[in-house]
Amino acid sequence: MRYILFLCLAVASSDAVIYHLNQTEYQRMPHLFRLERHDACLSEGGQYCVLRIQLLNGSNGALMNITREYSAHTTKHYNHTYLQWGVCVTKTCKDFIGKNNLEKSEDLSAVVGACMNSTIHKEYGLEAEAAVYYCEGSDEKSTEAADWPVAWASLALFLLVAVASLIDISFDETENCSLADKVLRAFSLRKNWNRLVSSEISDTRRMRLKGLHGVRSVSAALIIINHVFYINMMGFTDNPHDIEKSYEKNHFQLVYSGLITVQIFFVMSAFLQDYLTHVHSEKSKLTWAQLPKLLLARWLRLTPACAAMIAFTSTWLRHVGSGPLWKYFITNRPVKYCRRYWFLHLLYINNYFPEDEWCAPQTWHVAADMQLYVVGLVVQLATVGRGRKITLALLMMVGMLVPALHVWWEDLDGVLILSPEFFRAWNDPAFAKIYTPGHANLPSLSIGLKWGFLTWFLIPAIMCLILSRYVFYIDGPRPSLALRLLFVTTQRAIMGCLVSLAVISLSMRLSESFNSFFELNGWLITSRLTYCVYLVHMNIVQVLLGMRTQLFHVSFFETLVIYFGVVVMSVLVAVPLHLMVEAPVNGLLSIFLHPKKQRTKEEALGTTQPERVANGKKYT
Repeated sequence: MRYILFLCLAVASSDAVIYHLNQTEYQRMPHLFRLERHDACLSEGGQYCVLRIQLLNGSNGALMNITREYSAHTTKHYNHTYLQWGVCVTKTCKDFIGKNNLEKSEDLSAVVGACMNSTIHKEYGLEAEAAVYYCEGSDEKSTEAADWPVAWASLALFLLVAVASLIDISFDETENCSLADKVLRAFSLRKNWNRLVSSEISDTRRMRLKGLHGVRSVSAALIIINHVFYINMMGFTDNPHDIEKSYEKNHFQLVYSGLITVQIFFVMSAFLQDYLTHVHSEKSKLTWAQLPKLLLARWLRLTPACAAMIAFTSTWLRHVGSGPLWKYFITNRPVKYCRRYWFLHLLYINNYFPEDEWCAPQTWHVAADMQLYVVGLVVQLATVGRGRKITLALLMMVGMLVPALHVWWEDLDGVLILSPEFFRAWNDPAFAKIYTPGHANLPSLSIGLKWGFLTWFLIPAIMCLILSRYVFYIDGPRPSLALRLLFVTTQRAIMGCLVSLAVISLSMRLSESFNSFFELNGWLITSRLTYCVYLVHMNIVQVLLGMRTQLFHVSFFETLVIYFGVVVMSVLVAVPLHLMVEAPVNGLLSIFLHPKKQRTKEEALGTTQPERVANGKKYT
């Protein structure tokens, strides 16, 4: 049935679009990517340049028409009318240098332009204009003034952690130890490691939510899969045709359409916010006077690890590797943009500034989560006793209608389409207008707060919801405005409802098999590392992109190997970030925000047995 639909759409479509080419016809088009030997070029004292080559009409007009019409199917195809090549100018273009001085940008542009136009004309019968992304004559990197404060701060942190760990190992912690001693021991590696690997939960009310640790870990792993695909999609591969054909395969559609899974985090965050507020209200009533304290605690909880990642990205990341694409993927993107827009990430407003394209792009979710947390707190305080259901309904309407208005007025797609060219150019207004803003994710907040107090079928239901987005990838005319509006208004709400059902199932133990999987003790450890893993994994992805020295061959097995490599490396980097930054800050927050709470040595180490209740009696 699906193939009949494809055929009908293809017949009804415009002749100006080519949806498929066989391999022979595809090979007639100019190679989309090319990389000459970078190390050999520099070792001979040459100059290596990465270029953008724009194809123009030439004597082979038929080939240019095929290239344009194939590129017109932007949903599944790269734009083949411009190429990205890495060229050793002093070798490939030596016949065009003459008396030109390659140190001058005007002479360099003239040499490269004439050289590439001649090359393209000889090989394909087309004309071309070449623009220089950058050139380099050596791969030496020098330190800059901004590098050293980060280095000295890191060294000071290492020394503090070493001293705290030595003291914690040498001297037992007493119940009446001084505040200074508590603060120092918060940086102890032994103490924070014991908390990390502990499988016990001391609060009995949180035991009901133990399964959420598993959901959080699995969801983070799914999001990393999507980000690992950046390595395949962002260019400089030797089989782009295979990448374009992957959009026809259902298992790849689970990745291309899987961005909706980020709603799992928003729903769980709102649910936990509502649940923990109710727990807190048993001891003291939530008031407006507590709002600054709660917001400050949330900011301090998230910011140190994020700031450490941004600081490293801005300074020392560029020293990690080298290669012909190092400047393209590292120096001129995350490093450059993090130096310019770092403060947006510390204020958690970077998702409202689309010009900040490359600095830690994954942190849009952290910013949106912070914004939803603030909105949730204000709603909880403003609707004590009355009006909460109406307020949450209004928030949901805002979250559904505002993205719909963008789709209507700006003629956007109803979902963010992860087309090959989106990854390559990183430019789609739908990303900034209907995907990353905090207000666009209000439906998940509303559902999480409303349902904060079924089973295995939820997993296939979520998969079906993800695969329903495939309608935007079908060959043929663009989906109608009505269909785009339907998707943009309902997808987040439906996903939020399904996730809420999963949370209810876990907390009420509606399925023992469902709970037994997500309540495995191992999920507690991975869940505690999730935030740091999420922060650092994109740096691993970017380094892998930047260190390419030749075109990469994309295959399912290669992608699988890279995925597990990225996960392992991310965990290895996240563990010290958690132990030396995130966990100590959490300990300090506990000390200063709960000064009256006395903890035993076992509680401090996170090794207490959980208190349980049965028949009105407490036992451990």
